[in-house]
Amino acid sequence: MAKRVAEPVIEQALVEIEHFNALTGSTKLDSNLYYAEKGKSLYLLGRYGESLEAFNYFTEIPIFISHPYDLLSMNECFSYKALCYVQHGELTTAYEIAKKAYIDSIDLTDLPYKRKIEETYLTIKAQIDSR
Repeated sequence: MAKRVAEPVIEQALVEIEHFNALTGSTKLDSNLYYAEKGKSLYLLGRYGESLEAFNYFTEIPIFISHPYDLLSMNECFSYKALCYVQHGELTTAYEIAKKAYIDSIDLTDLPYKRKIEETYLTIKAQIDSR
């Protein structure tokens, strides 16, 4: 398989995510942030099993995240988590995660994050509805 253009950038993001985690590991920083970004990066690299492992630790948006752009970014990570479940054939779980991210984003500003959240939700919903 040919490498995608963005792949080196995503690989570097994983390095930085691990570096950031090492720097903050001894603090009380919410680990959900680390696992959200790690899971998303692994998903984008096509490493779905590893991504799902990381996303299993991403259960909620950290309490210190309150800006609408950041909330959308975190909900986009939930969309990627849902897509991991799709890759593993777990459509019902994927749908519930995607639906929550979609509902939690409806009233937020329109950004590319929001479009990805909506696209993911509608795609998974269509798969569920076609059964």
